[in-house]
Amino acid sequence: PLSSIKGFAVYFKDRLKGHTEDEETADILIAETERLNRAVSELIDFARPLKLKKEQIDLPALAAHTAKLIEANAQKASVALELAAAEHLPQVFADPDKVQQALLNVFLNALAAMPEGGQLSVSFQMQKGFLAVMISDTGAGISKEDLPRIFDPYFTSKPEGTGLGLAIVSKIMDAHAGTIDIESREGGGTTVTLRFPINFDEGRTS
Repeated sequence: PLSSIKGFAVYFKDRLKGHTEDEETADILIAETERLNRAVSELIDFARPLKLKKEQIDLPALAAHTAKLIEANAQKASVALELAAAEHLPQVFADPDKVQQALLNVFLNALAAMPEGGQLSVSFQMQKGFLAVMISDTGAGISKEDLPRIFDPYFTSKPEGTGLGLAIVSKIMDAHAGTIDIESREGGGTTVTLRFPINFDEGRTS
């Protein structure tokens, strides 16, 4: 149904070329349809059991590819992207699509926290059998009151948010036997750390 609504909105926008006010109304309808589609998709993703298709992946390369997906949005928001060099790190046995979704959700949250510009930094580190990716922003930070609730489904401080972004990330990390930690202070930026276990035995037997 949402595809049909969007299709008709695009159709009417084409028919109304030259009528600025009507074209703007059609644009709003298209944008709101896309937003509703994202909300429904997040709800479905959160509700369904995760089925992982694991393979050995280069986590820094996947993070760099995911960062490319938000490059235009970052430039528009005057946010500088910085990915630290990550050589000689082991691969992780994980589902690349799910990991990319987790990274993308965290990246988009970081951009939303910096509406007036800032810096989004991504770095990597080995931590006691885990490969950690640390995503830091210079945004507004999270209040002490909100911090304990950020992984709760449907909790959000953004009027347009669904409250499922970080809940989905947490679910993806649990499915990979990994962890997610968040350090933040209001007005002082946020660092999200995703830790993936290094388990080559699992990779060889699959």
